[in-house]
Amino acid sequence: MGTGSFQMKSKLKDGDVLEKAIGGIPRIARIIVGMPPDEKRKALDAVEYSYRRTALELDFSEGQARGWASVVMVSLRAKLQDSPG
Repeated sequence: MGTGSFQMKSKLKDGDVLEKAIGGIPRIARIIVGMPPDEKRKALDAVEYSYRRTALELDFSEGQARGWASVVMVSLRAKLQDSPG
């Protein structure tokens, strides 16, 4: 088994992490939706930071990590708009 095979498995594992992060959006939205506005802003900042850190830990560049976190946050904010509360 060469290094290419290891890199492929590593990328698949990374994809699983990112997929789980995206899959957690509804749960995060349910937690945040009922928060007071100041707490909601802090929570959203913390979530975005966490997504960016996750991407950086998966060897994304800073720009890629920010971009990915931004896209995920658009999905989260849309979910919050659609949630009662």
